[in-house]
Amino acid sequence: MDVVETINQWLAQISTSDAKLKLDDGGCCCLECENGAQCIIEVIPESDRGYFYSPLVKLPETKEQQADLLQEVLHLNLFQLDNTVSSMVLDKRTGYVMLARAISIEKMDFGLFQQDLADFIEESIDLQTELTSVDFSFSSFEQPYTDEPVALRV
Repeated sequence: MDVVETINQWLAQISTSDAKLKLDDGGCCCLECENGAQCIIEVIPESDRGYFYSPLVKLPETKEQQADLLQEVLHLNLFQLDNTVSSMVLDKRTGYVMLARAISIEKMDFGLFQQDLADFIEESIDLQTELTSVDFSFSSFEQPYTDEPVALRV
């Protein structure tokens, strides 16, 4: 059985009578979760890789607000403070900060898939709540004044 068939079987097991879950022709399935959160499941045919994605927050309009938000995202990503195996990333195509997690389908069974997906959804809801509560009306990330230059090299 290939990864698409495997994931489709697992999605069928977590489907409800109202919502039959299945990967589309592109290998994706979008779940609508509580609080308007979304979880996108994507598999890469011909491999054992899959991904969970969740849009967390759209980038604000101003550069200053974007900098504040991205600074918070980087802080939360530092040592994965609020999550264990996911990372927050910027999707330049959509302008959204996303939560992303790679999975190895061949190393999973249904129970692990279901638990991993539930943990990911909970994590995305928590992070979405945290990031949407960031107040951009002032610079909440100001550093104390020092005479030393401050820089970030990427």
